[in-house]
Amino acid sequence: MLNQSINHEVCGFVMKDLQMVNISLRVLHRPDARMLPSMYRQLGIDYDDRVLPSICNEVSCPVCVG
Repeated sequence: MLNQSINHEVCGFVMKDLQMVNISLRVLHRPDARMLPSMYRQLGIDYDDRVLPSICNEVSCPVCVG
């Protein structure tokens, strides 16, 4: 079993009434161990720093704005 990683992501976006909102998220993730070799080859060892910010932004924005 792999250790879980914790990332802190900060995302900001503008609400419908033009207020700026900053949200800090604590993301706990554990990748599928079978997929790690291909993830490392395609995205690099720092895949979480490259992928998680965009995922957090895509998920948190509709939840907060909606």
